[in-house]
Amino acid sequence: MNKYYSNSSNKKNKNYFKIILFFLLGIFFVCTPYHLAAEEIPSNSFLFTENRQMKRPCIILDPAHGGQDKGVVYEDIFEKNITLDIVKRIERLIVERTTFGVFLTREKDEDKSSLDRVTFANDRKATLFLSFHINAHFSPNLNEMQIYINTYSREELKKSHNFKSSWELIQQKHFEQSKELASHIEKAALSSSLWSLITIKKMPLYLLRSIDMPAVLIELGFLSNLKEKEKLKTTEYQQYLASALYDGILTYISSKNEYSTF
Repeated sequence: MNKYYSNSSNKKNKNYFKIILFFLLGIFFVCTPYHLAAEEIPSNSFLFTENRQMKRPCIILDPAHGGQDKGVVYEDIFEKNITLDIVKRIERLIVERTTFGVFLTREKDEDKSSLDRVTFANDRKATLFLSFHINAHFSPNLNEMQIYINTYSREELKKSHNFKSSWELIQQKHFEQSKELASHIEKAALSSSLWSLITIKKMPLYLLRSIDMPAVLIELGFLSNLKEKEKLKTTEYQQYLASALYDGILTYISSKNEYSTF
C-alpha cells in the first residue's frame, strides 16, 4: 500500500511538473516580442515596429542610367556617376537617422533597364520610388530642379475604364500621393535655397507608368550650367543635395499616420 501510494505520488508530481512546464512555455511564446518573427521577413514596407503595429516604410532610390548608358555627358562629367553618388548619400542618411527600409536599383556602375528598375521596386512592395537624374539644356543659365509626376493621355485612360486592371496604368491609382510626395520634395528643396527655381511637372513617363507606389522622377540640376556643373562635382554640394532630398522624403512619410518614423 505504501509502495503504491509512493508510485502514485511520484506520478502526480510528474504530472504537476509537466503542467507547470507547459504553462511556462505558453507564457514564453505569448510574451515573446512580435517583432522577432518579423525580422525573418525581408525588409519592406510591411514590417512592424516593436511597440505597435505600424508599417515600416521602404524607400526605393533609383540612380539614373549606369553601365554603357552614361546619361548626360558634359566634358568630363557623366550623369550616371553623379546620380549614384548623391543617391548613396541619401541612402546613408536614411540608414543612420531612421528605421526605414531602403534599396538602390543599382549599387554600382552597371546597366539597368527601365523594366529592371520597375520590377525591382514592385517586387519589394515598396512605399516610395524616387528616380534621380541630371539634365542639360541649350540655355547655359538655366538652374532649376524639375520634379516629374507621371500622367497618361486621355486616349490611354479611355482604353481602360478600370486602371487597376491595366498594369501600364497602375501609377494612376497613386497619382494624388505622387503629387503629395512631389510637393514635400519641393518644399524641402526651397528651404535649402540650393535652387533658384523648382517646378513640378506632369507628363507621361515610361519609367513611372508601371510603378505600383507613389513615384516621382527628379532632375536635380543642369550640367549645361557651368557654375552648377562645378558644384555638382564636389562632395560638399552633393551632400547638401542629399540632405534636402532626405528632408523631403522624411516629411512626406511623417505626414502619413500609418507609417512608423522611429
